Amino acid sequence: KKTRENQRDRAGVRRSSGSNEARARNGGRMQARAEIVPIRFDVEVDGKFLKDAFCWNAKESQEAVEEFVVGLIKDARLPQSFVAVMVDSMQRQINEFRMVEEKAKARALQETERLEVIKITLRCGTTSIQDSFVWDIFSKSEDDPELFARTLCRDLDLDERELAPLIAHKIREEVFNKKKELFALIQTPKSVGKGKKKAGLPAGRFAPQPRFKLGPVGVGGGIRHQSDQHSFETVVTHLTSEEAVLLDEEDEKRAVEVRQEAVAKKIQEIQEKSRKGKKLERDRMMKQQMNIGALPNTGWAWGSW
Repeated sequence: KKTRENQRDRAGVRRSSGSNEARARNGGRMQARAEIVPIRFDVEVDGKFLKDAFCWNAKESQEAVEEFVVGLIKDARLPQSFVAVMVDSMQRQINEFRMVEEKAKARALQETERLEVIKITLRCGTTSIQDSFVWDIFSKSEDDPELFARTLCRDLDLDERELAPLIAHKIREEVFNKKKELFALIQTPKSVGKGKKKAGLPAGRFAPQPRFKLGPVGVGGGIRHQSDQHSFETVVTHLTSEEAVLLDEEDEKRAVEVRQEAVAKKIQEIQEKSRKGKKLERDRMMKQQMNIGALPNTGWAWGSW
């Protein structure tokens, strides 16, 4: 378990979009306008596990994804049966990111700035970090999460090499989740008056508003009320080795529960699909029988010949 945790931490550093080593792993093809995707793995195959979190350029080819996964499997000394599962997982995350980003680009034409409260909780070894801050989820700057993470580590005298890539990844992940939540709310029909639905109204008219908004008086408008300041305080906890091991065990239990729920949900979907298929087949056979029974009587029979 400790080995897997260490592998994950090293992987987060090695493949962070802000490091030179990540660029080497991506084949040196990081482009000027890269689309950075936060990727997360929590995979179990044949009783073996892999947890990893890193950033990837969505503009990379399918071949680059496969090459990367093969190298990752080799580094982690895992069986080749992981390759297909991880390639599929990674490609699905990339495709989902692309769809959300297309919506975000279109939305940003109407709403150039959207401030949301980002909350991060992560742990690397015996260091635990909790923080909350306001972030423009429509920001067009590529390296803001990496710059923010490095500055945070320097301000708090934390290990920049170990923690900054993990913090940057978590920020990107939370920003992505905020965008998904926003578009899910926009697409969900809500009642407007009596019997009217939002779906037929002009786009953006009833769009949800940001939960956090700076005041209209320049820099002074960004000053938080004293009662809210404790909610945005960075909390760094240095754990003992024993406490870290206990948290590892709790995290592993939660991860197992999540995987079991995912498997149960998949089985339920397969069973539901099978039931629908059988019902359609029964309906088709009944319809055929009804059509046969409804054939007109011609008034003659084979015996009459």
